[in-house]
Amino acid sequence: MARPRVTQSGRAVTLPASIIGLAAAYFVAGKFGLSLAFVNTSTTAVWPPTGISLAALLLLGVRVWPGVLLGAFLTNITTTGDPVSSAGIALGNTLEALVGAYLVRRFANGARAFERPQNVLKFAFLGAVVSAVVSATIGAATLALSGLAPWSDLGPIWSTWWLGDAGGALIFAPVLLTWATLEIRELSWRPLERLALIGAVIATGLLLFGGIGPLSPSNDPLAFLCFPALIWAAYRFGPREAATAVILLALIADWGTLHGFGPFARSDQNQSLIFLQAFMGVATVTSLVLAAAVVDRQRAQETIQKTEQRLRLVAEESARTREEFLSIATHELRTPVAALRGYIQLGQQSLDRGQHERLRGTLKVALRQTDRLATLIGQLLDASQMQAGRLKLERNPADISALVSGAVDAERLATEARPWVVQIEPGLRASADAVRFEQVVVNLLDNAIKFSPSGGTVTTRLRAEDGELRLEVSDQGIGIAPDRVMRIFERFYRAHDDRGIGGLGLGLYISKQIVELHGGQIEVSSEPGRGTTFTVTIPRLPASATVLRPAASVHGRTGRVLVVDDDREIRALVVEVLRDAGLAVVTAADGNEALAEAARFSPDVIILDRLMPGMDGTEFARLYRATGEPAPIIAFCAARDAAAWAKSIAAVGFIGKPFDVKDLERMVLEHLPATA
Repeated sequence: MARPRVTQSGRAVTLPASIIGLAAAYFVAGKFGLSLAFVNTSTTAVWPPTGISLAALLLLGVRVWPGVLLGAFLTNITTTGDPVSSAGIALGNTLEALVGAYLVRRFANGARAFERPQNVLKFAFLGAVVSAVVSATIGAATLALSGLAPWSDLGPIWSTWWLGDAGGALIFAPVLLTWATLEIRELSWRPLERLALIGAVIATGLLLFGGIGPLSPSNDPLAFLCFPALIWAAYRFGPREAATAVILLALIADWGTLHGFGPFARSDQNQSLIFLQAFMGVATVTSLVLAAAVVDRQRAQETIQKTEQRLRLVAEESARTREEFLSIATHELRTPVAALRGYIQLGQQSLDRGQHERLRGTLKVALRQTDRLATLIGQLLDASQMQAGRLKLERNPADISALVSGAVDAERLATEARPWVVQIEPGLRASADAVRFEQVVVNLLDNAIKFSPSGGTVTTRLRAEDGELRLEVSDQGIGIAPDRVMRIFERFYRAHDDRGIGGLGLGLYISKQIVELHGGQIEVSSEPGRGTTFTVTIPRLPASATVLRPAASVHGRTGRVLVVDDDREIRALVVEVLRDAGLAVVTAADGNEALAEAARFSPDVIILDRLMPGMDGTEFARLYRATGEPAPIIAFCAARDAAAWAKSIAAVGFIGKPFDVKDLERMVLEHLPATA
């Protein structure tokens, strides 16, 4: 039982049906071609069956070759009545189709040969010029040996045969191959222009070959006038329309030339058709190469656009993933730090009330270490913000002398005993973000300690010089090699990575960015084995500038506060702080629980975390505000975009984690109702 073969159109066709259909098509086209045979009854310059057989073998496979053999035999037996010559000619035509299909499939991308210019040229040479030699040679020899043609006519017969077969492959095969992959919706593309193109091709054919107007009857050499229409088809549409325009023009040209019209009409009709077929072959190759080049260019543009789109999506996804990671990491890492810092501050408040005075210094050092830990965690976040150009400073008049002194004192308490040289002029002020500038000072001090041998002297100097503040931090450490000094401020660069000294390679990068945002500069001088000095200069404020101080806390108020946070220890800490301030406090671990508590407790202020299991802070704020007259919400968030989130939920303010318990207490008291 014959297995069905699925064509490119998706329909299942049995092998016998394919063979019979091919034989029938070959026979009809062959009889048409032989009707134009003038040099010999079996030889014609117009031979469409070559194109039909080549297209069939490329589309249906070489298994349909018996259809070519049968069609060719029937065509010739009904013409000459000689079975021997008919069999020989049929054999030559079949071998021609097999050779052409093999060469095109092997070297010219098979049925898709018209998608690239180089493949079009390979198709023309291998599928038409080369393969036609097989049929012409076998056919001409068969006619001579069978006595159907004299040996003296063998030359004209061979050349006519070869040209007819080559022209048939060039003109008819492309039409069949390109239309075989048609999708109906493609016909709706530029319908008016398609109709205009068809009209232009027909008009050109009639004017040049149809005997209409003054051009074609005169037989002037004006065949080149058909190229504008062919170029139009190739450039604006593609190989399918270009091949269709060529065959439409060829049919009109064949009819006109045989009737004595057009530039190729001669008294010898066979010679007329030879000239015409040669011209149409060249026109076909030219049009198809141009069409393939246009398709190739469009394909390249689409590839570039898809690549750009894919890269854009990857970049957007990477940015989204990075932002999500940073937000979650900030929340998850800073929350336990916030709890530790808060509890230590509670201990410090106990000391302020006169309890366990001896623990005061220890608690201060521990508190400072929590701040430093939070700073280290924030380095990656700061680097990301700087890379994106989103780092902003909150600059106010600040006492830089006090800031540097405090940082040095903290470092001296936190590290092992070593010689310190501290020379700080008092009362020096600058417009600075105190938190960020302290980050620079602490980082430089940490570097000096890290890269100094045990007991090495660390020197800190701060003085005014020519309207600027000049901070110098020096050590007597291992120093930096000259070839590495220039890269010391690069992101992720570690000058002593080969020594196994840890670090992210971000501290100096961040410090440089912060200093430059203050309108200053940071420099380094170093000598290997003798130490390093970092120098920071920023603009100075006059001594009369007012230094902003935190607002005083609001006392004497009572009220009810709802604390919503998924961290149990954070909730407990906030409860302790607010109850010490005389407030009534209840807690909730997520948004659903908070809605229930808010309905029951009617709080005057709500402290709301952002990231929680179940219902998060954003959803809670939306649902809670829809309940009537809601209490003010204070955003309580560890994410680096805490301020933006607070604004999005219409919070009255925000407290970032890690937080200062006094700031938390002050903000809550400020937003309690005045009559509470």
